[in-house]
Amino acid sequence: MSFIAALCQATNLKELYLSENNLGDDDDIRSNSKALLCLRNLTSLEMLDVSYNNLNASSAFLKAICQISNLKELRLYSNNLGGNGELPRCLLHNLSSLETLDLSFNNLKGLPAIPKGLGGLKNLKELDLHDNSLTNEGLPSGLLNNLSSLEVLGMSGNKLTSLPTGTNYINLTYSLFEKLDLSYNQITSNIASLIFDNLTSLESLVLSNNQFFGELSFSIFANLSQLTEIDLSNNYNLDVDTEVVSLVHTSLQGIISPSLLYNNTSPKHLSLRGNHLVGQFPKMPFQNETTRLTFLDISDNQIEGQLPTNIGDFFPSLHFLNMSMNELEGKIPSSFNRMWQLGVLDLSNNFLIGEVPSGLSQNKTLLSQIILSNNKLHGMPIFTKMDRLANLRLEGNCFTKPIIINASSVRSLFMLDLSENYLLGYLPNHLPILPNLRVLHLRGNHFFGQIPESLCQMTKLHTLDLSNNHLSGSIPSCLNSITSWKKKSELQEFLPYFDQGFRRSSEVKINFATKGHMHTYKGEPLRYMTGIDLSKNQLTGQIPIEIGDLRELHSLNLSNNFLVGHIPESFQNLEQLESLDLSHNKLEGRIPHQITKLNFLSTFSVAFNNLSGRIPYEDHFITFDNNSYIGNDELCGPPLQMNCSLFENQPPRPKGNDFGGGKKKLLAKVMDEDLFFYSYVAICYALGFWGVIIPLILSKNWRRKYYRIINGCIERCREWLLGFSFYVHNYF
Repeated sequence: MSFIAALCQATNLKELYLSENNLGDDDDIRSNSKALLCLRNLTSLEMLDVSYNNLNASSAFLKAICQISNLKELRLYSNNLGGNGELPRCLLHNLSSLETLDLSFNNLKGLPAIPKGLGGLKNLKELDLHDNSLTNEGLPSGLLNNLSSLEVLGMSGNKLTSLPTGTNYINLTYSLFEKLDLSYNQITSNIASLIFDNLTSLESLVLSNNQFFGELSFSIFANLSQLTEIDLSNNYNLDVDTEVVSLVHTSLQGIISPSLLYNNTSPKHLSLRGNHLVGQFPKMPFQNETTRLTFLDISDNQIEGQLPTNIGDFFPSLHFLNMSMNELEGKIPSSFNRMWQLGVLDLSNNFLIGEVPSGLSQNKTLLSQIILSNNKLHGMPIFTKMDRLANLRLEGNCFTKPIIINASSVRSLFMLDLSENYLLGYLPNHLPILPNLRVLHLRGNHFFGQIPESLCQMTKLHTLDLSNNHLSGSIPSCLNSITSWKKKSELQEFLPYFDQGFRRSSEVKINFATKGHMHTYKGEPLRYMTGIDLSKNQLTGQIPIEIGDLRELHSLNLSNNFLVGHIPESFQNLEQLESLDLSHNKLEGRIPHQITKLNFLSTFSVAFNNLSGRIPYEDHFITFDNNSYIGNDELCGPPLQMNCSLFENQPPRPKGNDFGGGKKKLLAKVMDEDLFFYSYVAICYALGFWGVIIPLILSKNWRRKYYRIINGCIERCREWLLGFSFYVHNYF
């Protein structure tokens, strides 16, 4: 049985791949052209691939394909269809169901190889004509006008010199177009003449490696809301002459073109945030040139490597620079000092090392925001003579020495975040001199000593985070002096900076732990956010009843300390409180029934204390589960399984002089308890002393390890004392 006869019996076949079989030169096929008529039996066949077969326009097998009337996908790439003759007309008339047609790599030059009838394929969705030899003169007039279902058109790698006249395929009246590729041609057209208004479904537009010229205004893409890819690379006569270019989250790929930054016609406002840009930040191609950029945002990409050391010399007019969330390395170039107009600098979330350039933190009168968080910076920066500095964020670095802020010349400071560093010492005593401070975050350092009462002088504080330090002593009772926790006030969502003399603003973000998780606050939620976090310290004493005066407080976390006494009943006045965490302390007594009236409270924990009595289980407090109360052996009632009757039926403890005749017995019992206590101490002392001494006497290895441990402890104490004395000597 011949190959053709066997093939025609596969009547249920849906996909057939016959590439690289040299069907164009097969003698059996050429001598039995009538036998090919049986291909009409393949009524289920929807996809046929006959690429790389040396087929030409007159091949018998090509004409036989016309019989497969239900075919939806036909791939004819890399044949020889551009030779003499034209494509069989039956391909265009009989295959009315065709949705995908691939004629690439066939050396097609246009007429007569591509007949006008190609425009009759009403169901065609994808047409691939790339890498042929198509010219403007060879394309049939109106070729694409009738392809009303077309979604993908590939014509790259041809010899088009202009947008083909008469075809009008750029300004199609159909809006189904998703991808258009005209790259690697010789199109010499003014980019401004392109009109894309009707292509509202366009997702990918590739015009690279042509000869487009003129001034590019991104307004021509204004209606393309689905666009995720624009490629205009290697059009060397193309100028970007526009005030604002914003391509945020548009899936741009590749490197940043130097001509986009360093060009007399470069935009003034360029935002490429949230794309897939890679490579290093481009260096200036020519010396002694500058750019007119005033706003540059390339954050949230994958730009890597070191910044050019002379970067500050090329951006003298820059007012806003955001390079955060990339993979930048190395030191911050000292040339940043020469960006005299800089108002906002954000280099956060990179891998930068070294010290903050001294010129960047001094005498920068226009700089209002410095955001260098989550890098590997160290040293001891000094911030002075910065009249407009409002936002200073250095959290998540490696600072160990005190960060010096000349409060008298940085009085406009609005937000200070030094969290997650290695700062050691007492809390800075200059903080109360910052009258406008709204946000103070010193979380995760090594501060020790008491919380100074002078902190209460910062009456405009909205969020205070001193958690995860080594602070001791009691909580200052004067916290009710901070008016923004008592009376409703709004936190600014945006901070101002000056751009060419005009007052502009940028969004503020803060990180603050509430409801058991770290949250980022910005926009509307930030405006009314207030909170205190003193958790994970060594605070002692009772909770000041004055905290109950803070009616506008939204979050209060005093967990993981050594607080004693009762939960103040004044907490019932914390009307706006949403999160209250008092867990892991030594609080005692009952849970005040009045706090069940805190209508906004959604997170509550008093776990691991010494609380007792019935849990107030009513109103929305019924939503709190066991985890809010565990670790309190004398708490009872739901949601715990402990029955309160076990406590309520116990006889009352004797009070006053109600000892009666049992007074002597009780005194004897106390004496017996004292005797037992001292005996127990003596025994433990003897066992502990000889348990250490005897092994040291008998074992030489134990003695060596013991002396090594003791010596290490002495060295650590000596280093700590030296560091502490240096700190006291230099800063007090």
